[in-house]
Amino acid sequence: MALTTMVNGNGRMVIPKEIREAMDIRPGTFVLVEKESEATLRLTIVRTPNTLAAPREATTEKSESGIPSEREQLRKFLEA
Repeated sequence: MALTTMVNGNGRMVIPKEIREAMDIRPGTFVLVEKESEATLRLTIVRTPNTLAAPREATTEKSESGIPSEREQLRKFLEA
């Protein structure tokens, strides 16, 4: 499946809904971005035991429910 998207003024791009649904990409899913060539990027979904479906508060180390924040999960993933 190939769909076109555009990078906005903040450097963000939207992964089209059809692809997110087909690949079970939810808020909080980590995506590794790699440059393969001058015109090619590779996106790889990183599944971790701590990746949750619901978005979390990024400004605190733990949310009110005690679940590690998105920032804390990313820090732990990068340290591993």
